[in-house]
Amino acid sequence: MSLQWDDPSIRELIQRALDEDIGAGDVTTEACVPAGATASGIFVTRQPLVLAGTQLLPLIYGCDDVELFHPDGCELEPRCRSHGFPGRQENC
Repeated sequence: MSLQWDDPSIRELIQRALDEDIGAGDVTTEACVPAGATASGIFVTRQPLVLAGTQLLPLIYGCDDVELFHPDGCELEPRCRSHGFPGRQENC
């Protein structure tokens, strides 16, 4: 059986996790960052790992333009860039 990452039950699970983690938003960000501000991010590994779950990144960050620097299953060393994304401030 192949897992469909875009399945509604997976989307619901991700949304529930985000709602619990973020809730109504970040008060400091809302007070200090102008509405509509843009941002970008790059994820850097802290320890050796095997990259997995990259299909979920667009669902988690709410953007389709995630840049993957390595495929799933790739062994990464510390301080290695794994992926990056541009995005609106409210998604970061």
